[in-house]
Amino acid sequence: MSRVVVAWYSLSGYTESLAGATVEALAGFDVEPVEIVPARAYSYFSAGVRGVTEAMSGKIIDLVSGVPAADGFDGLVVFSPTWGWMSSPPVRSFVAGLPAGDGRPCVVGVTHAGGPIGSFDRLAGLARERGYEVVEVLSVFCYSREQMQQAAARAAAALSAALAEPG
Repeated sequence: MSRVVVAWYSLSGYTESLAGATVEALAGFDVEPVEIVPARAYSYFSAGVRGVTEAMSGKIIDLVSGVPAADGFDGLVVFSPTWGWMSSPPVRSFVAGLPAGDGRPCVVGVTHAGGPIGSFDRLAGLARERGYEVVEVLSVFCYSREQMQQAAARAAAALSAALAEPG
């Protein structure tokens, strides 16, 4: 059975809801949920000031949560809220610390309140730089439960197809 890591950072709970729906949609896999936890927590205020500045500058921050071992997973899903038209610093830092992807399939996605402006493409680029094959890129309006469920199903379908292919 293929092992899939589903990793996310969430301040408001919307991105966490998307990750939870994706874990459920990946019922046929051995799924390891990984909540990305920054060493220095964000409040709504600090996310809007410090967090957006860090996101836009590409700053790598310290994390409390670790990254999975190179031999610990076959596929990866990474979700981030959109901060300043970028993925959040905790997610950027998590992806930067990942082991080399060596072509492993990856789904990336961002949640937003209406203005992702390419943050999903930038997150996909980070995963590709680490050597992951990005098989699905999602941009999800966070206030729509229906869009969250559809995105989770798309993530699961893309990983299922990628992991079923002979290697």
